[in-house]
Formats: sequence, structure tokens, C-alpha cells
Amino acid sequence: MAKRVGEHRITKRLVDSAIAEHGNRTRIWDSEQKGFCLVVYPTGRKVYVVGYGFGGRYRWYTIGKHGDPWTPESARDKAKEILGEVAKGNDPSAQKTLERVEQKIGALTISKLIDLYLDQGPIDKPDKRESSWSK
Repeated sequence: MAKRVGEHRITKRLVDSAIAEHGNRTRIWDSEQKGFCLVVYPTGRKVYVVGYGFGGRYRWYTIGKHGDPWTPESARDKAKEILGEVAKGNDPSAQKTLERVEQKIGALTISKLIDLYLDQGPIDKPDKRESSWSK
């Protein structure tokens, strides 16, 4: 469970000095951008996230870990962009998940999979009859 710390403008100085209080994950909320916060883990890891309501649920979008390339300013700009998408009626968290799934499977359709099997199958199974590979 994350502990909520008061609102401050998230700056590099604040990020560098932030620690997880009492060994718990701690959220430091930004006073400038609603929904934007820094999550500090007991391990010292610091991550920028933005929270928003969508479809009756509260969602979290992880922007990225503090450091190259994310600074407080660039992460705040990304948070504004994400919240702009939410205002347009889009769910950035769901879109991010969908992109990850598509990237993992490489958008491979059944048709492409069959063609791949028929093209490369004879290489893996040279003893199989030629009639098995006819299209």
C-alpha cells in the first residue's frame, strides 16, 4: 500500500531527495498537474505515474522511471498529454496494454501463420511427403 505524501511541485531537487517513508511505497503528488505523481519505492526506484478516472474506474498509467529520458518536466508534459487523451474519451492505459500485446505476438494472423508453416515446414521436416506441403 502506498502512502500519500502532501502535494508539492515535483522538481529534480525533490526527486533526488525523496525517500520511501517507513519502508513503504510513497506517492508524492504534484501541485501543478492534477493526477501526476512520483512513486518512490523502498528500493530507491523512482517512477513517474499519472492517475485518472475512466469508465467508472481509477486507472494508473506509468510514464517511466526517473532518469534518462524522464525528468520531472518531461514527465509532467507527458502527464498532460495522457490526461488530454482521457478528456477526448480515450483510455491511454488500455491502449498501452493493447500495443504491448500486439508487439509480443507481432500482429500474426492465422492466415500469416499458415503461410509461414507451409513455407518453412519442409525445412524442419524434410522426411514428410511433398503432397503434405501442397497449397
